[in-house]
Amino acid sequence: MGAIHLRQRLGIESEGGQHVFGYGRNFFHPENWFSIHSLLRKMLRLLWLEERARRNTLAVRLTHNRLQLTGLPESFEGFRILHLSDLHLDVSDTFVQTLVERVQALEYDLCVITGDFRFRTHGAYEAALAGMAQLMPQLSGPVYGVLGNHDCIRMVPGLEALGLRMLLNESVVLRRGEDEIHLAGIDDPHYYRVDNLERACGDIPPGAVAVLLSHSP
Repeated sequence: MGAIHLRQRLGIESEGGQHVFGYGRNFFHPENWFSIHSLLRKMLRLLWLEERARRNTLAVRLTHNRLQLTGLPESFEGFRILHLSDLHLDVSDTFVQTLVERVQALEYDLCVITGDFRFRTHGAYEAALAGMAQLMPQLSGPVYGVLGNHDCIRMVPGLEALGLRMLLNESVVLRRGEDEIHLAGIDDPHYYRVDNLERACGDIPPGAVAVLLSHSP
Protein backbone atom coordinates (compact mmCIF):
# COMPACT_ATOMS: atom_id res chain seq x y z
CA MET A 1 0.00 0.00 0.00
CA GLY A 2 2.99 2.30 0.39
CA ALA A 3 4.74 3.53 3.52
CA ILE A 4 3.14 7.01 3.46
CA HIS A 5 -0.37 5.56 3.13
CA LEU A 6 0.27 3.13 5.97
CA ARG A 7 1.68 5.80 8.32
CA GLN A 8 -1.25 8.10 7.56
CA ARG A 9 -3.85 5.40 8.25
CA LEU A 10 -2.15 4.15 11.43
CA GLY A 11 -1.63 7.70 12.66
CA ILE A 12 -5.33 8.53 12.43
CA GLU A 13 -6.35 5.20 13.98
CA SER A 14 -3.98 5.65 16.93
CA GLU A 15 -5.64 8.87 18.06
CA GLY A 16 -7.76 6.87 20.53
CA GLY A 17 -11.04 6.58 18.71
CA GLN A 18 -12.56 8.57 15.89
CA HIS A 19 -13.85 12.11 16.22
CA VAL A 20 -17.55 12.97 16.23
CA PHE A 21 -16.95 16.53 15.00
CA GLY A 22 -14.53 18.21 12.67
CA TYR A 23 -12.71 15.41 10.88
CA GLY A 24 -13.11 13.73 7.52
CA ARG A 25 -15.22 15.10 4.66
CA ASN A 26 -18.28 15.83 6.84
CA PHE A 27 -18.33 17.97 9.99
CA PHE A 28 -20.57 15.60 11.98
CA HIS A 29 -19.95 11.85 12.26
CA PRO A 30 -22.75 10.29 14.35
CA GLU A 31 -21.34 6.80 13.71
CA ASN A 32 -18.36 7.75 15.93
CA TRP A 33 -20.57 8.84 18.85
CA PHE A 34 -19.92 6.21 21.51
CA SER A 35 -23.39 6.48 23.10
CA ILE A 36 -25.40 6.52 19.87
CA HIS A 37 -25.95 2.75 19.81
CA SER A 38 -27.47 2.52 23.29
CA LEU A 39 -29.53 5.67 22.63
CA LEU A 40 -31.00 4.22 19.46
CA ARG A 41 -31.83 0.95 21.22
CA LYS A 42 -33.65 2.82 24.00
CA MET A 43 -35.60 4.88 21.49
CA LEU A 44 -36.66 1.75 19.58
CA ARG A 45 -37.81 0.10 22.80
CA LEU A 46 -39.84 3.16 23.80
CA LEU A 47 -41.51 3.15 20.38
CA TRP A 48 -42.11 -0.61 20.47
CA LEU A 49 -40.00 -0.99 17.34
CA GLU A 50 -37.03 -3.00 18.59
CA GLU A 51 -38.27 -6.39 17.36
CA ARG A 52 -39.26 -4.88 14.02
CA ALA A 53 -35.75 -3.46 13.68
CA ARG A 54 -34.25 -6.89 14.38
CA ARG A 55 -36.48 -8.46 11.70
CA ASN A 56 -35.46 -5.78 9.22
CA THR A 57 -31.79 -6.53 9.91
CA LEU A 58 -32.33 -10.16 8.95
CA ALA A 59 -34.40 -9.34 5.85
CA VAL A 60 -31.48 -9.49 3.41
CA ARG A 61 -32.68 -8.37 -0.02
CA LEU A 62 -31.15 -8.99 -3.43
CA THR A 63 -31.39 -6.14 -5.95
CA HIS A 64 -30.53 -6.63 -9.64
CA ASN A 65 -28.93 -3.73 -11.52
CA ARG A 66 -28.01 -3.95 -15.21
CA LEU A 67 -25.14 -1.69 -16.25
CA GLN A 68 -24.13 -0.74 -19.78
CA LEU A 69 -20.43 0.07 -20.17
CA THR A 70 -19.16 1.67 -23.35
CA GLY A 71 -16.42 -0.40 -24.95
CA LEU A 72 -17.08 -3.50 -22.87
CA PRO A 73 -15.39 -6.51 -24.54
CA GLU A 74 -17.88 -8.98 -26.00
CA SER A 75 -16.68 -11.83 -23.79
CA PHE A 76 -17.70 -9.80 -20.71
CA GLU A 77 -21.28 -9.33 -21.90
CA GLY A 78 -23.52 -10.63 -19.10
CA PHE A 79 -20.67 -10.60 -16.55
CA ARG A 80 -22.30 -10.79 -13.10
CA ILE A 81 -20.94 -9.03 -10.00
CA LEU A 82 -22.23 -9.77 -6.51
CA HIS A 83 -21.83 -6.52 -4.55
CA LEU A 84 -21.94 -6.68 -0.74
CA SER A 85 -21.42 -3.66 1.49
CA ASP A 86 -21.72 -2.42 5.08
CA LEU A 87 -22.02 -5.93 6.46
CA HIS A 88 -21.04 -5.01 10.06
CA LEU A 89 -20.52 -8.70 10.67
CA ASP A 90 -19.89 -8.46 14.41
CA VAL A 91 -23.29 -6.97 15.21
CA SER A 92 -25.14 -10.31 15.28
CA ASP A 93 -24.32 -14.00 14.88
CA THR A 94 -27.84 -14.49 13.56
CA PHE A 95 -27.24 -11.97 10.78
CA VAL A 96 -24.04 -13.72 9.68
CA GLN A 97 -25.87 -17.03 9.40
CA THR A 98 -28.73 -15.39 7.49
CA LEU A 99 -26.27 -13.81 5.06
CA VAL A 100 -24.45 -17.11 4.58
CA GLU A 101 -27.72 -18.85 3.71
CA ARG A 102 -28.73 -16.01 1.36
CA VAL A 103 -25.59 -16.07 -0.79
CA GLN A 104 -25.32 -19.85 -1.11
CA ALA A 105 -27.80 -20.13 -3.98
CA LEU A 106 -26.58 -17.11 -5.97
CA GLU A 107 -24.75 -17.39 -9.29
CA TYR A 108 -22.19 -14.73 -10.26
CA ASP A 109 -18.74 -14.29 -11.79
CA LEU A 110 -17.13 -11.95 -9.26
CA CYS A 111 -17.83 -10.82 -5.70
CA VAL A 112 -16.88 -7.39 -4.36
CA ILE A 113 -17.27 -6.10 -0.79
CA THR A 114 -17.09 -2.35 -0.31
CA GLY A 115 -16.18 -1.88 3.31
CA ASP A 116 -17.52 -1.64 6.84
CA PHE A 117 -16.82 -5.21 7.90
CA ARG A 118 -16.91 -4.04 11.55
CA PHE A 119 -19.87 -2.56 13.46
CA ARG A 120 -18.15 0.06 15.63
CA THR A 121 -15.71 2.56 14.17
CA HIS A 122 -12.91 1.66 16.60
CA GLY A 123 -11.90 -1.04 19.04
CA ALA A 124 -11.76 -4.81 18.61
CA TYR A 125 -12.23 -6.32 15.17
CA GLU A 126 -11.72 -10.05 15.81
CA ALA A 127 -15.47 -10.76 15.75
CA ALA A 128 -15.76 -9.17 12.31
CA LEU A 129 -12.96 -11.40 11.03
CA ALA A 130 -14.71 -14.40 12.55
CA GLY A 131 -17.86 -13.45 10.65
CA MET A 132 -15.88 -13.21 7.42
CA ALA A 133 -14.41 -16.64 8.15
CA GLN A 134 -17.97 -18.02 8.07
CA LEU A 135 -18.95 -16.08 4.95
CA MET A 136 -15.91 -16.57 2.70
CA PRO A 137 -16.36 -20.34 2.11
CA GLN A 138 -19.84 -19.58 0.72
CA LEU A 139 -18.56 -17.06 -1.84
CA SER A 140 -17.54 -18.48 -5.20
CA GLY A 141 -14.99 -17.11 -7.63
CA PRO A 142 -12.57 -14.27 -6.87
CA VAL A 143 -13.53 -11.90 -4.04
CA TYR A 144 -12.17 -8.35 -3.84
CA GLY A 145 -12.75 -5.68 -1.22
CA VAL A 146 -11.99 -2.18 0.03
CA LEU A 147 -11.99 -0.69 3.52
CA GLY A 148 -14.70 1.58 4.92
CA ASN A 149 -14.74 4.19 7.66
CA HIS A 150 -15.59 1.52 10.26
CA ASP A 151 -12.57 -0.59 9.35
CA CYS A 152 -9.04 -0.71 10.72
CA ILE A 153 -6.00 -1.12 8.46
CA ARG A 154 -4.83 -3.85 10.84
CA MET A 155 -7.72 -5.99 9.60
CA VAL A 156 -6.19 -6.35 6.13
CA PRO A 157 -3.79 -9.26 6.84
CA GLY A 158 -6.60 -11.24 8.48
CA LEU A 159 -9.02 -10.53 5.63
CA GLU A 160 -6.49 -11.51 2.98
CA ALA A 161 -5.60 -14.68 4.89
CA LEU A 162 -9.24 -15.70 4.38
CA GLY A 163 -8.89 -15.29 0.61
CA LEU A 164 -10.30 -11.77 0.27
CA ARG A 165 -8.05 -9.65 -1.98
CA MET A 166 -8.06 -6.09 -0.64
CA LEU A 167 -7.55 -3.20 -3.05
CA LEU A 168 -5.88 -0.28 -1.29
CA ASN A 169 -5.51 2.41 -3.95
CA GLU A 170 -4.59 -0.17 -6.58
CA SER A 171 -6.09 -2.14 -9.45
CA VAL A 172 -6.15 -5.66 -10.89
CA VAL A 173 -6.87 -7.06 -14.33
CA LEU A 174 -9.86 -9.35 -14.93
CA ARG A 175 -9.44 -11.57 -17.99
CA ARG A 176 -11.74 -13.65 -20.17
CA GLY A 177 -9.77 -15.27 -22.97
CA GLU A 178 -7.96 -12.50 -24.83
CA ASP A 179 -10.19 -9.76 -23.37
CA GLU A 180 -9.70 -7.85 -20.14
CA ILE A 181 -11.25 -5.18 -17.95
CA HIS A 182 -9.83 -3.48 -14.88
CA LEU A 183 -11.01 -3.44 -11.27
CA ALA A 184 -9.71 -0.61 -9.07
CA GLY A 185 -10.28 0.04 -5.38
CA ILE A 186 -9.58 3.00 -3.10
CA ASP A 187 -9.20 3.21 0.65
CA ASP A 188 -11.88 5.01 2.68
CA PRO A 189 -12.59 8.51 1.29
CA HIS A 190 -15.23 9.35 3.92
CA TYR A 191 -13.49 9.65 7.27
CA TYR A 192 -9.85 8.67 6.83
CA ARG A 193 -9.54 10.47 3.46
CA VAL A 194 -6.73 8.19 2.32
CA ASP A 195 -8.21 7.55 -1.12
CA ASN A 196 -5.83 8.05 -4.02
CA LEU A 197 -7.47 7.75 -7.43
CA GLU A 198 -4.28 8.60 -9.30
CA ARG A 199 -2.43 5.73 -7.66
CA ALA A 200 -5.39 3.33 -7.99
CA CYS A 201 -5.76 4.03 -11.72
CA GLY A 202 -2.07 4.37 -12.53
CA ASP A 203 -1.85 0.98 -14.24
CA ILE A 204 -5.10 1.31 -16.20
CA PRO A 205 -4.54 2.24 -19.87
CA PRO A 206 -6.44 5.28 -21.20
CA GLY A 207 -9.79 4.25 -22.64
CA ALA A 208 -9.81 0.84 -20.97
CA VAL A 209 -13.00 -0.39 -19.33
CA ALA A 210 -12.69 -0.13 -15.54
CA VAL A 211 -14.87 -0.55 -12.46
CA LEU A 212 -14.06 1.40 -9.29
CA LEU A 213 -14.76 0.10 -5.77
CA SER A 214 -15.27 2.77 -3.11
CA HIS A 215 -16.99 2.64 0.26
CA SER A 216 -18.39 6.15 -0.17
CA PRO A 217 -19.84 7.07 -3.60
